[in-house]
Amino acid sequence: MRRFYVSPEAATAAEIVLPAGEAHHALSVLRLKAGASVVVLDGQGKEFRGSFIPQGKRAASVRVEETIQHPPPICQVTLFPAMLKGKLMDWVVEKATELGVTEIIPVITENTVSHPAADRSVGKVAKWRTTAIAAIKQCGNPWLPEINAPQPLYEILRHRVPAELSLAAILGEQAVSIRHAVDQCARVRSEPPRSIEYWVGPEGDFTSNEQEQLRGRGTISVTLGPRVLRAETAVVTGVAMILGELIS
Repeated sequence: MRRFYVSPEAATAAEIVLPAGEAHHALSVLRLKAGASVVVLDGQGKEFRGSFIPQGKRAASVRVEETIQHPPPICQVTLFPAMLKGKLMDWVVEKATELGVTEIIPVITENTVSHPAADRSVGKVAKWRTTAIAAIKQCGNPWLPEINAPQPLYEILRHRVPAELSLAAILGEQAVSIRHAVDQCARVRSEPPRSIEYWVGPEGDFTSNEQEQLRGRGTISVTLGPRVLRAETAVVTGVAMILGELIS
């Protein structure tokens, strides 16, 4: 079935009016006919299944026939990827959303090449959110991650409360496997962690000073294998490993 997105505030009636962009896509691109079975996601765990209703040439709605409330993720995974240049950040947002992260906060580090100005950050966040919406529609993830503007590492460390388990993909001999880190946390807590944060540095990694700051936060260095991965690859690989441990 085709999936569409509406904001939670708009998904409150027995007949949901699709936003203009979604209606255009349904009518002009997909060319859906009246009565077609469709799904509407609100990004907050609700899935509305129903029938497509054209409302002229530019508007459409969905008559809700079944509402499914999906349970929240068993663990809140917050991703802290170093800000990447070009379209790489869009790709990171898309894949992290497909995998199921809860929140994405791009990080500006000492080795970060891309430093978007404050006035450009608003536009970037809006673009990333559009990318994330397209991703949940494609993969059926009922939870839209919260996406924040890029922030300097020191600001995040100063104001953000650490998760129950903090992991960072850092090259070095002291790194442990993600499985070991998750298992150790579960043993200490007598239950699996309910919140995990995952940090990935830029090309060139975090500086020694930044690594020290992360260690001071209680962050554990983890390895992703014997090879040196590109930053965007490290994001997807690490997130997949983390979620794999949580659902295994």
